[in-house]
Amino acid sequence: ELISRRELKKLEPNLAGVAAMLSPSTGIIDSHALMQYFIAKAGEGGVQIAYRTEVVGVEKAAEGYKVEVEDSGGRSSFITRVLVNSAGLHSDKIAGLVGIDIDEAGYRVHYCKGDYFSLKRRQSTRVNRLIYPVPPSDIASIGIHITFDLEGRVRLGPDVEYVDSLDYTIDRRQQKLFYYSVRKLLPAIEYDDLEPEMAGIRPKLQEPGGEIRDFVIRDEADKGLPAFVNLIGIESPGLTAAPAIAEYVGGLIKGYL
Repeated sequence: ELISRRELKKLEPNLAGVAAMLSPSTGIIDSHALMQYFIAKAGEGGVQIAYRTEVVGVEKAAEGYKVEVEDSGGRSSFITRVLVNSAGLHSDKIAGLVGIDIDEAGYRVHYCKGDYFSLKRRQSTRVNRLIYPVPPSDIASIGIHITFDLEGRVRLGPDVEYVDSLDYTIDRRQQKLFYYSVRKLLPAIEYDDLEPEMAGIRPKLQEPGGEIRDFVIRDEADKGLPAFVNLIGIESPGLTAAPAIAEYVGGLIKGYL
């Protein structure tokens, strides 16, 4: 719902802006509790989860796929009729193991780090809902936005930085960038009101400076790999979309079961 500046000020007196779009149903969830729920439901369905286990080989076999794994006990393998690759930051590597040229297919994942800062407790009452700025023109992200954790602490982020390795150290030098970005929305915020919070890394298919790329969710039958389903480049919206993605993948593999 498009709202005017006057309506915006009634809802968020401390927020600067000339207009806004109000989404009353937008909110947050406990992501860890959601994942625990998925694990519990999977267990009820007979699913076994092998933690701390790395896939080191995938080979097409007459019965389906031979998957070689390595854990603390060494290497072992198993045969499966259907193989779903949902390995997140390592999904392109799994696709490569089965023989797909990830560059030719456009499956190479680019690590994109996002830092978060938070506002000190005394500033946590300045906004009452999630605030998103107008996205930047490069579409690499939706911009540094204002959100909450389950305890009501205000988080700011994420920013966008392409990286070569998986390092979750927060770059404190980014505080100035966060401050000037957020001050456009909350002019009363002071530099010292910000403190480092957390960092995450998303598996982007979009190259630095490249065109926006959507998720890859497909059965690779046309590559001679029937019943091998790739989920590649599933960024943070994939958590919200997880149930819908699961239903879609279920439809892709239904004919193989």
